[in-house]
Amino acid sequence: MNAALDKDKIDLAAQESVREARKNSKPLDASALDILFNANRSFNGWKNEHIGDEKLKEIYDLMKQCPTANNCCSLRIKFVRSEKGKKTLLHWLWSVIAVKLCKLL
Repeated sequence: MNAALDKDKIDLAAQESVREARKNSKPLDASALDILFNANRSFNGWKNEHIGDEKLKEIYDLMKQCPTANNCCSLRIKFVRSEKGKKTLLHWLWSVIAVKLCKLL
């Protein structure tokens, strides 16, 4: 089948899924809106705690469909657990974040 037609089918199915979700959801109350838009900020630090596979999958499933900058930047997630992997990752991190990660190694 034509790739463009396949993409159209996927897009139409996604649009229908969103319509269904909207029909089945209720508006957020003031407290939820405050948490989403006023009270929370991005995290830029780490805790030295193990996160299980189920929690990582839950986080990934929530994030994989999130919009990104003008829908142009695809989300890239890398789960790193080994000490060697963390040290390799340090090379690519912004220096302020790298300093925070070094404290945990």
